[in-house]
Amino acid sequence: MMKKMKNNLVLQGRVLMSILVLALMASCETGEDAEPEQEDPIASFQFEVSTDNFLEVTFSNFSKNATSYAWDFGDGNTSEEESPVHTFETVGTYEVTLTASNEAGVSATKTNTVAISDPDAELTKLAGLESKTWILQREGVALGIGPAAGDTQWWSFGGVTPLGDRPCILDDEYTFKRDGSFELNSNGTLFTDGTGNGGWNDSNIDLCGDEASVDWTSAGGIDMSAYQNGGAYTYTFADGTLKLMGDGVYVGLANKTNAGDIGTQSAPQSELTYSIVKLVDNDDVDSLQIALQVNGEAVFWTFNLVHYDDESKKPAIPAEGPKALFDFSYTDGDQTVTFTNSSRNATSYTWDFGDGNTSTDENPVHTYSADGVYSVTLTATDGTTESVITKAIELNVTPVTDFVIDHESAVTWDVFGGSVVEIVANPDASGLNTSANVLKLTHGDQTWAGIVTQLDGPLDFTGKTKMKVKLWAPATGTLKFKLEGVGGEPNQEIDLTVDKANEWVELTWDLSTDINGNPVASNAYSRVVLFPGWDTTTADVYYIDDITME
Repeated sequence: MMKKMKNNLVLQGRVLMSILVLALMASCETGEDAEPEQEDPIASFQFEVSTDNFLEVTFSNFSKNATSYAWDFGDGNTSEEESPVHTFETVGTYEVTLTASNEAGVSATKTNTVAISDPDAELTKLAGLESKTWILQREGVALGIGPAAGDTQWWSFGGVTPLGDRPCILDDEYTFKRDGSFELNSNGTLFTDGTGNGGWNDSNIDLCGDEASVDWTSAGGIDMSAYQNGGAYTYTFADGTLKLMGDGVYVGLANKTNAGDIGTQSAPQSELTYSIVKLVDNDDVDSLQIALQVNGEAVFWTFNLVHYDDESKKPAIPAEGPKALFDFSYTDGDQTVTFTNSSRNATSYTWDFGDGNTSTDENPVHTYSADGVYSVTLTATDGTTESVITKAIELNVTPVTDFVIDHESAVTWDVFGGSVVEIVANPDASGLNTSANVLKLTHGDQTWAGIVTQLDGPLDFTGKTKMKVKLWAPATGTLKFKLEGVGGEPNQEIDLTVDKANEWVELTWDLSTDINGNPVASNAYSRVVLFPGWDTTTADVYYIDDITME
């Protein structure tokens, strides 16, 4: 019995040992082959904005325990790259989210706020991120001149002169590039002023045309071809000032510079400085208004430019409307005048010959009943809009050789700009002027207010070198003195400085040099125009007397 129990215990011990061995073996096997438990992902990232492009951001991924990544940049764009580079479309604040995942499908997210700001927002308004192209606006006033930046009260293209009259100005494109270069694309056309308006010659007076047809030599013999399309230009932009550089650079009108009109004696400008009046970045149409100051005085050319984000919204260039033009001829001693009509874009015409007679012929022939000076007006129309031009005809008149206006005898002055005149007793019969009677002028409410008189014949300057006028002014300033031509002859004018107030002064115009650098022509001017108090609008009183030529 005892032996049997002993055997059972031995057997049970062996079984237990076997179970322990098997358990140990199973435990060892499990330790060698089982997969380790995965750690959860940790999402982490940093970012850096490019110094070359403020919209470009580099994202650096520092996530752990992840095998795949999903980025949401907060602007509608995504990426699955590990460390992407993303370019935002515009400035703003974006919530950027990174989702980091492992193979078990466990994910973690990290969100950072990315603020995109423009370090030079004003330059971006002007030149965009790479470049930006502007045109003169095709609705409203495109450009003009006035006494202050942004003021075009003296004359405007799109106001006084219809946009359709000079379409070649409106097809020019001005591109500012972020790298500081500037492109002027004239599209092969140019508007050329005559010398009367500061142009370099009279080959193409006040005319739009192809650059191939332009006379590029000035009346002074200077090469003006730098104004042709294709120049190399640069610009600077800072502190509200825009400077354009390069031979022949311009905006709008080639012959307008900081030193005044280019004229016949100067080469094309190599630099222009504009003040920024307005620079606005709108949703559809951006606006740029710049002003060119002339000679540091209260004279400014203002240019209104626009940029369209959507080119399809850019207006077409207005169609050219009627333009009244004519010339005339007659034989000395005869009173019959032949009129040659060269108007453009017109279907009907009305003539006023200045003697009470009219005509609707295209090219009329008219016989006057007497010699004299007549103002002839042609109105050309296309049925919708009209254009008017007036020229003076001096028919068999005797040139004026001894010119004196002293207000001791009758003289007719016409007024404009709101001026009022009358002949009165000299209020200060002392000093330079002791005349009994003088002309009293009360200035109108326009800066260009003044007076004009039509002479009996053209001024003959033979043996004469000067014109003089006596003026009593309430303040120092400027008197603009102007001679208007016969039959379209370019006008002559000069600004004379009034350096004394409340006393008589005598102002002198040297006739030895006209706007073309030549002596003022004889028998070419029969209207005398005066603008006392030029560029003022107050109702000040001026006295004028003794207008002579010597």
